[in-house]
Amino acid sequence: MARKRYTDDEIKTAVEENGYTLESIFMKNETIIEITHNLCGKTYTTRPKRFIDEGNRCTCETRKSQKDFEKEVFDLVGDEFSVLGQYKLNNKPILFKHNICGRTFKRNPVYFLANPNCMHCTKQKQYDTKRKDTEWFKEQVKLLENDKYIVIGEYLGTKDYIRMKHVKCGYEYNVKPNNFLTGKRCPRCGHIPKTTSKLEKEVLTFVQKNYNGSIQSNKRFYIKDTSFHEIDIYLPDLKIGIEFDGLYWHSDQFKIKTYHLDKTNFFKNKGIRIIHIFEDEWLNKQDIVKSKLKHILNISDNEKVYARKTLIKEITNIEKTPFLDKYHIQGSDKAIIKLGEYYNDELVAVMTFSKLRRALGTKTSTVGDYELSRFATSKNVVGGFSKMLKYAIRNYEINYIKTFADLRWSSLEKNVYDTNNFVLSHISKPNYFYSANNKRYHRFNFRKNILKKKFPDIYKKELTEFEIMDQTNYSRIWDCGNLVYEMKIER
Repeated sequence: MARKRYTDDEIKTAVEENGYTLESIFMKNETIIEITHNLCGKTYTTRPKRFIDEGNRCTCETRKSQKDFEKEVFDLVGDEFSVLGQYKLNNKPILFKHNICGRTFKRNPVYFLANPNCMHCTKQKQYDTKRKDTEWFKEQVKLLENDKYIVIGEYLGTKDYIRMKHVKCGYEYNVKPNNFLTGKRCPRCGHIPKTTSKLEKEVLTFVQKNYNGSIQSNKRFYIKDTSFHEIDIYLPDLKIGIEFDGLYWHSDQFKIKTYHLDKTNFFKNKGIRIIHIFEDEWLNKQDIVKSKLKHILNISDNEKVYARKTLIKEITNIEKTPFLDKYHIQGSDKAIIKLGEYYNDELVAVMTFSKLRRALGTKTSTVGDYELSRFATSKNVVGGFSKMLKYAIRNYEINYIKTFADLRWSSLEKNVYDTNNFVLSHISKPNYFYSANNKRYHRFNFRKNILKKKFPDIYKKELTEFEIMDQTNYSRIWDCGNLVYEMKIER
């Protein structure tokens, strides 16, 4: 059913009858009105449908207490829905729970009061009852976005790409229908903010200044005739791609949790290695990122030191911590065994071992079992890793070693672990971090017993960790998982 289009006279009458003054009417994809609230004098823009049909009003009219809002919801729908979020304003999304299906969703309070339904159940019902063809998909798009998107291609199935057009910017792109129906929108407008583009250009500029081979920006690799995957920075001579991942726009609000891994695997099958740089790494540890990129691109200008000329000895936290903070992308750790490699009395490499961590899935720890936690160098120490590993095994009671290599940075091909007799045990599933203020935090710091202290105003026993964190200013971003290596030492 087509939405009612109000005439200028109908709009003017409705605005004035509710205590507002109509300032102007103009077109911007659809009718927009500028109105002034006579009571407080605030001027703002809205759409006639929101003002007339949905009761969208000035914020000074819509403020209410949490208790009043919860009562308003209960009077409207009974106990079918629960208000989980903290009500602030009618136009600020909060978390609701549909007690029938048990799922949660975010919605503006004013929209919920105007149309109290569960978005999950509504979509599922539409999906189950409608004939699934191009006309059906167009109906779903119209229900979700009205006339903001145009379906250009033919619907072949939920997992086959279809061509779409975003009316506002005119951009045409390919998307899986299922992804669109669950929230994925125009990649040009909704997923690439100006700040991310600026930082991505900084990475590109660094590569251009230091690498002499061919460099391609935003290189597309087509899957079918019209659908494609894109690499931010591609070096065809080395078959290496560099991706810059903004913490907010690459969070699971916009990307599925396997997005980074899926992209890595797609290009792995084409013989291309993908490196993922998270935004906070470039902002907060840029020197380390640049050094790692130079090493991977084989353009490192670090002084070369041969391990046969170095001396290894145990070091203290005073020596270890600043070195790792400066030269390891994960920073320092809480290690039990701390080894330093010296060249002409200068510390040039650090290797540390710790007890196996519960946060990484270890339930029990046996005497002699260790995790190789950190290895970092300030120079190009040839043979340094091998020499330090042998020293540790020879001088400490180590029977078993596990270590983790971040798949965002590490190669699946032959690497330092392969050449030192480690065995690849498995590739772990993607891990998630929480981020805020351009910094990531390990998920272990956000367990439910900790959240009760961190967010006492939000915490509720019946909520999951994700449901609680979705009400905070933190975003959740997933990595590619880890290469998990093991070594058993026979004594």
